[in-house]
Amino acid sequence: TAVTDVDGVYSIPQVPADAYDLYASATGFEDAAAPASNPVTVGDGCNVYSADLTLPDVSTDAAATAATPAEFALGQNYPNPFNPSTEIQFTLAAPARVHLQVFNLLGEEVKTLRNASLPAGTHTVSWDGTDHRGARMGSGVYFYRLEAVYGSERFLQMRRMLLIK
Repeated sequence: TAVTDVDGVYSIPQVPADAYDLYASATGFEDAAAPASNPVTVGDGCNVYSADLTLPDVSTDAAATAATPAEFALGQNYPNPFNPSTEIQFTLAAPARVHLQVFNLLGEEVKTLRNASLPAGTHTVSWDGTDHRGARMGSGVYFYRLEAVYGSERFLQMRRMLLIK
């Protein structure tokens, strides 16, 4: 199968006319002995909008543990050096108020990339090499800093990146 659009419509090409059972399962949901199923008859065309496949909304302990990072971390941007844009990845071990900024060599703020409350997990933010007005920055070394405030605790880390034109 293949997802054919953003609504999750599936296409199963070259299926001969016949009666079939449609089965569904999803990662992170409890896997029953028999996945959710619904009978479907395929003729010249097949409309399965009436198919109602409900999966139990129960995650396993393993899936829940793997989804939450163990610690806060700020990754190295990639690519580095970069032109025209780069991606910055960070992980949050708990929901936090995040402030991600870019600075020049003089310590002046160039742009705020993220200033929001985010859930625990891995997040990626892109920087297109522009300042807060949208002007292209020149070649050189820049710094990015992540500050995450969670409860009464604070995580702060800074890294270096190189923009080459």
